[in-house]
Amino acid sequence: MEVTLLYIWTSLIHLFQGAFQTLSATSKHLKVLSFSDCKFTGKIPSSIGNLSHLNILDFGYNNLAGEIPTALFNLTKLSSLSLASNHFTGTLPHNINSLSNLNIFNAASNSFFGTVPSTFFNIPCLESLDLGDNQFSGPLEIGNISSMSKLQSLVLSKNNLTGPIPRSISKLVNLVYLDLSYLNTRGPLDVGIFWHLKSLQQLTLSHINTTIARIDLNAVLSLPLKSLSILDLSGSHVSVENMSSVSTLSSQLIYLFLSGCGITVFPEFISSLQYISMIDLSNNSIKGQVPAWLWRLPELHYAELSYNAINGFKEFPKDVSRTMMTDLFHNASAISSRGVANNHLTGKLPDVYLNDCNLRSLNVGHNQLAGKLPRSLSGCSSLEVLNMEHNRINDTFPFWLGSLPELHLLVLRTCYRFRTWHRDWVDHWSLDAFLQTALVPLQRS
Repeated sequence: MEVTLLYIWTSLIHLFQGAFQTLSATSKHLKVLSFSDCKFTGKIPSSIGNLSHLNILDFGYNNLAGEIPTALFNLTKLSSLSLASNHFTGTLPHNINSLSNLNIFNAASNSFFGTVPSTFFNIPCLESLDLGDNQFSGPLEIGNISSMSKLQSLVLSKNNLTGPIPRSISKLVNLVYLDLSYLNTRGPLDVGIFWHLKSLQQLTLSHINTTIARIDLNAVLSLPLKSLSILDLSGSHVSVENMSSVSTLSSQLIYLFLSGCGITVFPEFISSLQYISMIDLSNNSIKGQVPAWLWRLPELHYAELSYNAINGFKEFPKDVSRTMMTDLFHNASAISSRGVANNHLTGKLPDVYLNDCNLRSLNVGHNQLAGKLPRSLSGCSSLEVLNMEHNRINDTFPFWLGSLPELHLLVLRTCYRFRTWHRDWVDHWSLDAFLQTALVPLQRS
């Protein structure tokens, strides 16, 4: 009986080399072969070239090493090839376009080096190319694209690529996802090359090395990318000047990541993003107060403002029931997640949390907050994380938080100045029960 479909599971990890000897002799018409996540070691044998009818080949998430045998690139019927998350090395052949039926090629998280073959972009059916997290170097060359590319996803992040982004990238008009993180452009980034990529939904240009020049956020958000929902510029030098003049902001933005971008003022343009759900402005040098309009954004669920120089709020929200997280760690304030840790917040936390609010995480650690812990937090039944460490809270131990069913992390170290604990009111049973539901670091309280 001819085998046309074979999945090898983790219980068969000892069969790797033997499997190929058997398959190459008995299953030349095999079409699907998956060794994904089988913990295989060793090298891919050259006998793989005997399986000339393969359509799908998956070696992903193993411990395979060495160079890829040239015979593999003779499997011209392949439509999907995954080599991801192994220890492969060597270069990829420039005749890779011999795999003319390839739709998906994933070689992420290996140790491939050399240049990225420009012939990838001449494969007529290629829709997804992921070469991220390798050691490719030199300039990125896309070459001449003779026909309309079908490429929808291109990931070249975390390599050693240098030089400008080629202007020919503008011909990849069907791109939906583009990640060029950690590119060393050695000069200014001309964002105009993305003008024609009108299908883009996610653009990731994090940790771009542009030397002295900054990425002009005004120019990025003025591009006619009306489908763009995710923009990540984290770790890149970004200019937010003259943002008020932007008239064609990407109104569909849902996720905006500007962590570590050297920003010193709260970007006012964010107030126009009516669909924004997540904002990350952490690790900047933003000073002053959190603007009142932040709480009025109708879809905002997460605001990460930690590691700035924020010292307060122009207005604290009267209703935080729709928010889930705000991290103000090393600040002094923040939404479903509130995060303003590692800032300069002072004063008291407002007692404004409504019953059954969606707040899941409140992180105001490493600030100068004083007073009592807001008792209205007892109504936040979804609260999972509460971090008050390194503040000046003056209160009794919050046993009342033990009623929160989802709370599993309470951090109070170097925070509380407890009032005297008397034996007559300490309920040891309550304390034991509380500690069963939450991890409570209390050092130096």
